[in-house]
Amino acid sequence: MALAGGSARVALVGFWEAIKMGLSSLAAYKMRASLTILGVVMGIMTVSVVSSIIAGLNKSLSSQLDKLGSSFLLVRPFQPGENVSSEERRRRKLLSDEEVKAIRELPYVDQISPLEFVRADLIKYKEFRINAAQVFGTTPDYEGVHDVFVNRGRFFNESETSRAAAVCVIGPDIVDVVFPGVDPLDKELSIDGRKFRVIGVTERQGKFLFISRDNFVFVPIKSLPSANFMGLQGYAADVKAVSPDRLAQAEEQIRELLRRKRRLRFFSKDNFAVFTQDAITDLYNQVTGGIYLVMIAISSIGLVVGGVGVMNIMLVSVTERTREIGIRKALGAKRRDILFQFLTEAMTLTGVGGLLGIIIGGGFAAVVNAISPFPAAFQPRWVAAAFMSSLAVGLFFGIWPAAKAARLDPIDALRYE
Repeated sequence: MALAGGSARVALVGFWEAIKMGLSSLAAYKMRASLTILGVVMGIMTVSVVSSIIAGLNKSLSSQLDKLGSSFLLVRPFQPGENVSSEERRRRKLLSDEEVKAIRELPYVDQISPLEFVRADLIKYKEFRINAAQVFGTTPDYEGVHDVFVNRGRFFNESETSRAAAVCVIGPDIVDVVFPGVDPLDKELSIDGRKFRVIGVTERQGKFLFISRDNFVFVPIKSLPSANFMGLQGYAADVKAVSPDRLAQAEEQIRELLRRKRRLRFFSKDNFAVFTQDAITDLYNQVTGGIYLVMIAISSIGLVVGGVGVMNIMLVSVTERTREIGIRKALGAKRRDILFQFLTEAMTLTGVGGLLGIIIGGGFAAVVNAISPFPAAFQPRWVAAAFMSSLAVGLFFGIWPAAKAARLDPIDALRYE
């Protein structure tokens, strides 16, 4: 037992001595060592920055999807990110009034909010105007489907919707730009020359995928001429199921109803799309997955370049320390001791490069988080993986120099000048 403990202490002392030799090499040859580990620093820095930004985006997307509600379906002509041929595009359809009414009556559907996309080039009040706002025609069910509540005033009612009254509900961004310092309620907002009385202002919702959810004007459906949505006429719709547990059944009922209404044959593809927020998440994950692959490719190039540099500096170190190796072998050092020493030195070099890359990358990610719209979150798992990768590079590229040192004949090494 005492012998085993003594062997462990000797191994630990040898390990620490090898680390100190690696650090002393960095101190003695600052420029050479810095250039050697530069590739490792760049590779690990790339991993740290990109993983932090993607983690921040994932966290932001998750919180934003939670705000949209859990029992929420979207009915659109296309799936998110779907690429279709021009022939297939001509087959796709928006919803008709009859289809909206039929969906509303399905057992697992609680509410449906049809959306009419309205083209509006100029929205203004007196001399204040905004050009980038989005205008939607919808119904009072929009509040319940999206959990969007009016902060001041009220939403338009069924009577105003049925007669396409000239009233509107606006988002806080519209208030900030068009009604600065003015109570917007009962004011007349001009939308492409037509006057709409402001009857409500929604609560501030923030952004979803960097798009403001407060830069909207809601008007009763059919109160303004609708614009083509991807060349199609009709309504998109957002549907709330009776409960989150019934979301799949509601989706299936809507799909079956639309196929029946449109007389699609059994083997024919849907000419519509019904999906949940998970489809948006899946598309996002595909994009970030591609970014991760690019990140790994870029960091791998840096790590390989850094590894080759470490191998070169370790080969030079073996040559410079040939007599030292001969003396150690003459004093009883075994091949495995020499091998362990040089491998540890190589891993120390790349480990220092990895730590520098993590520190620089973490600082850069913090700056990005502070001054840009991209959120960044520290990702311990990826940082740990990056550091272990830097040690693995030192281990892999240090094998040849370490093996060369271990194979030296002690007599020839002692004679080396």
